[in-house]
Amino acid sequence: MVGIGKSAVVFTVAEKMRGLKMTEETKIEKQLGGTFFFLCKHIKCCTTGYFFAMLAYQLASNFPSVWEDVNRAIIENPALLDPDKSLWDQMEVLFL
Repeated sequence: MVGIGKSAVVFTVAEKMRGLKMTEETKIEKQLGGTFFFLCKHIKCCTTGYFFAMLAYQLASNFPSVWEDVNRAIIENPALLDPDKSLWDQMEVLFL
């Protein structure tokens, strides 16, 4: 239902995950890769056309090892950022 706090819960979980680390024994770090939401008040946020571009940007920003690959994919095919581009094409190029 509208207005019951779903987004507030998700944002809280995302913020908690942003700082989450495993124990010293495992020496493995967990990190939030990215977040997304669909907000009806903002037309660009309520369509799926920006979904993969937004996640790719966040992953590249949070993981420098991914930055070059995402940057290269966009330079080679700037149309990937077009919200009318096939979601499959966006996902395939930006993530696979």
